[in-house]
Amino acid sequence: MKMFHVFKKISAFALMVVVILTSMNLIASAASYSSGGTSFNLLNMSGHSITEVYFYPSYNSTWGNARNRGWIYNGREAVLSFTSAEMRLNTEWSLRIGFDKGRYVSYALWEDVSPAELVKAQSITVIANEQGGYTLDYSGSNPTVDNNEFTLLNMTGLAITEVYFYPVSNSTWGNSRNRDWIYNGGEETMRFSYNELGLDVEWCMTLGLNKGRYVSYITWEGLTLADFVNCDYVNVYSNGDGYTISFEDDNYY
Repeated sequence: MKMFHVFKKISAFALMVVVILTSMNLIASAASYSSGGTSFNLLNMSGHSITEVYFYPSYNSTWGNARNRGWIYNGREAVLSFTSAEMRLNTEWSLRIGFDKGRYVSYALWEDVSPAELVKAQSITVIANEQGGYTLDYSGSNPTVDNNEFTLLNMTGLAITEVYFYPVSNSTWGNSRNRDWIYNGGEETMRFSYNELGLDVEWCMTLGLNKGRYVSYITWEGLTLADFVNCDYVNVYSNGDGYTISFEDDNYY
């Protein structure tokens, strides 16, 4: 009888060890999986507000629930996530994005999208293309410069009311980058997101100049954001016939 009780105790102890080891393996496995991540940043540089973002297996007949909590305005970004179970699915996925067009919402569809590729890229940028549609840019997480800010110096003789930066292919300007008017002789430091710096596209800069009763806008095309952040000052000045921008260092002043 004593030996039987000893055997029961040993068996119970062995079972406890197995349960503990199994739990540890599950925890370790879960930790290892979570370290890979299940989310990524979606940067909207489309020129329109993004109303909805849907991810769903391509074989699904419905889109499911939108992944974004609210609208993603042009120039803004949002963190989107997959569940661990979704990451493990061995199937093709579809990505559908709704764009606000004023009186209606226009949807763009990408098929054969991989959640693993989106998460690995960390940052995805939606940009307008020359064909009138939209493109997913996976290179936004790899900026070519370390700095992301520059100082705009206003020497136009007028107050700058608005400053816009947007890809040439965009049909709208997005949000103004300055916090307040930049008066003549004044300056303001502005920043680009690293996702914007990583985009391999040409950019436009549009400035609003206060003319008293109205605002006059002037645009420069074919710009590179790296030129802005790799100098000390971006000087905007009057050249007699119009306005010029120059990229200067501290020795200029």
